[in-house]
Amino acid sequence: ILFPSDGDGPGALEVNSDKYFVWVLNDSMLDPKQKNYLIKYIDKLDETAKVELGKSFVNLSIKHKEKHIQWIASKKWGKKWLSRILTLIFEALLLDPTYGGNPENVGWNWLGHQPGQPRPKKDNNYLNILSTTNGI
Repeated sequence: ILFPSDGDGPGALEVNSDKYFVWVLNDSMLDPKQKNYLIKYIDKLDETAKVELGKSFVNLSIKHKEKHIQWIASKKWGKKWLSRILTLIFEALLLDPTYGGNPENVGWNWLGHQPGQPRPKKDNNYLNILSTTNGI
């Protein structure tokens, strides 16, 4: 809903933003307050859909999902949370595929981006490097 595939480029699902979101939530370096914030408002998104529209957000039609997102965006908490979610979607679009988003460089290809070298590999991505230095 926030970054749909429109035929002009990849959408949130094509860049694996859902898998990247899970990766972020499992990042041991993520501030626990940030993790709780992201999860809390996923729950609030669903709770408000049930109250306002009588269904869980995932069970709404596309039209009703869009309307509910517009309604949430009119709330202070919603505007802030949606901004954070969009940031994560853009990260998934632009990051190296070793981190779970941008599969087969779909985002880079769409933007005509040539990544810098050397690119991270699973054994030298930032989580593994931090684990060898004890986070220093």
